[in-house]
Amino acid sequence: MGVSMYLGDMAFICLKYGRRAYFADGLRFVKHKPYTLSTGEVLPQDTGFFAWLVSVAIWLALTIAIVATLVGVSKLLRRARTS
Repeated sequence: MGVSMYLGDMAFICLKYGRRAYFADGLRFVKHKPYTLSTGEVLPQDTGFFAWLVSVAIWLALTIAIVATLVGVSKLLRRARTS
């Protein structure tokens, strides 16, 4: 879940403020302060909920990708054993 939160925060900042804000200007969420950006701006709760939703969507996508990869590897290993 940690990776998805990091990627979700990155995606949210890039969507809302642009890629430059994250990669060049260093805009980040402040740890242990919900909805607070490194500039001191506090996001409204509904905007913060959207950021959380982006993180959950990325978590689900990563989970599905990992499961699909494991199933594919399992099939390859089974084929290799039977050959």
